[in-house]
Amino acid sequence: MKKIKVSACIITYNHEKYIKECLDGALRQNLNCDYEINVFEDLSTDNTRSIVLDYAKRYPDKIKVFLNEKNLGLIGNWVYALTSCNGDYIAICEGDDYWMNDNKIQKQVDFLENHPDFALASHNANIIIDRKIIKSYCRQNHPRIMDLEHILTYGSGVPTCSLLIKKDAISNLPDWFRKMRACDWTIQVIAAQSGKMIYFNEIMSTYRRHNQGALFALKKEAKSRGGSDFCLPSKYTIEMIEAMDEYFEFKYSKQLQIQKTYWYNLYVTGYLEVGDIKTAKKYFYKIIRSSFSLKYWKYPLIPMNRFLKLFVLILPISLIKKILKSEETNF
Repeated sequence: MKKIKVSACIITYNHEKYIKECLDGALRQNLNCDYEINVFEDLSTDNTRSIVLDYAKRYPDKIKVFLNEKNLGLIGNWVYALTSCNGDYIAICEGDDYWMNDNKIQKQVDFLENHPDFALASHNANIIIDRKIIKSYCRQNHPRIMDLEHILTYGSGVPTCSLLIKKDAISNLPDWFRKMRACDWTIQVIAAQSGKMIYFNEIMSTYRRHNQGALFALKKEAKSRGGSDFCLPSKYTIEMIEAMDEYFEFKYSKQLQIQKTYWYNLYVTGYLEVGDIKTAKKYFYKIIRSSFSLKYWKYPLIPMNRFLKLFVLILPISLIKKILKSEETNF
């Protein structure tokens, strides 16, 4: 069996509007090594499957399609995909995103091959809505090198469609990983135990925002099981953080507490929208406690203007209600 150096790992579900761009970007990659494109089609209800099969027929030596006989869901399909790719490196892209730079994988491979203390490579991306570029994904002062502690504390802040990961770094997925409802951050945490992440400040892919994305899938799944979709994905991410805290035997509890502040902020917004000011205040005070850490202010997870606006929550509830009714206040 021929040894594969790089596996493109593409998961797709109901991406008929976008999957062609994704596959074209994967096909255009210029590499000087053996390269496979693996597509994991999760029993779409639109024409995604037929499009993927057509591409596989046209490029049989490059594209391999994995057709799920039942819908595995977001995390189920990711686990299946990551464990099915055979390359030394796995390049990740969801079917509604795409790679723009034809040399992006080769550049990442070259770096990781020459730096054995690194396990992941990433880069910047454009964010688009309806084909219009909204902004770049990463901030200008994004750190170039990130280790495990950084990723646990602040997240990596990089798009999933930018990731190239050493296969060995994720070959043993813990049980809790398979129970989570998302894996973009957690897969980076697992890989970062084997080495650092390099970030290239170049826009080499496109991240697409639309109303059929991962958040929509999470809400749909919650409702299908008779649950609430309130404040998702904050609820699920906090579950992930708590599972990770236990996995690391609470060694990084302080770092993960800082990570929680971002999601507490979204809880504040959600509870204010439903008029539950008392609970919003509770999460605001959790944010305040985390902000006492000097680590928090190195890369603050809540913008300063937002942080200052939240201080309205120190006021009595009756006064907060009046402020929220004014047209000028928007949380």
